[in-house]
Amino acid sequence: MTGDERQNSGKAGGGGVPVGRSRVITVARGPFSAEQPAEWTPGHYLRQIGHGTLSLFKGMGLTLGYFVRPSRVITQQYPENRETLKMFPRFRTRIELVREDDGAICCTACGICEKNCPNGSISVLTGRNEEDRKVLGRYLYRLGQCAFCGLCVESCPAGALRMTDDFEMAVYQRQDLELVLFDATAKVGDHAGPTAGSATAPSPEEKSAQPEQAP
Repeated sequence: MTGDERQNSGKAGGGGVPVGRSRVITVARGPFSAEQPAEWTPGHYLRQIGHGTLSLFKGMGLTLGYFVRPSRVITQQYPENRETLKMFPRFRTRIELVREDDGAICCTACGICEKNCPNGSISVLTGRNEEDRKVLGRYLYRLGQCAFCGLCVESCPAGALRMTDDFEMAVYQRQDLELVLFDATAKVGDHAGPTAGSATAPSPEEKSAQPEQAP
């Protein structure tokens, strides 16, 4: 018998497991030791049952604690508490333009927010003022495409954007989700543009219904 034959004779099926020994498998994570036998013993089953029972009692204890002390419940009873409901400080939804104390917008029409938007939710349309400087003409915001990632707010060099905590944004028509956050043609006092989010882009039906102006 050669050396290779003597080496293979002590193995079952050529699988590399010596006869009479149990195979050991390594488990990365688990309630038991890192090395476990391939076939569990009754003790392993009992420990698993005890671990599951302990987890069940921990969960039930948390539920019963809320039942005994309902003041700890943080579930919001919406829409019954709509008048008193206040969202958490970290809650973020749609964006709006930041304005100065005198009502002027902080946006410089650089277009960085439009370039950084991954969904194409923003369109910055620029114009020229009397001094032939580039200014913001219209700021279009497609709420239906927005992922609320906040990249536009983070990348704005002028700090002209911020995310609101408005959570009631449901509409019946999809075109109502196309918001005009600023329009230089709509004059409000000494400053151009409506209040952020207060104007919506006209739908194709509304555009066709408007009478054509004579040249």
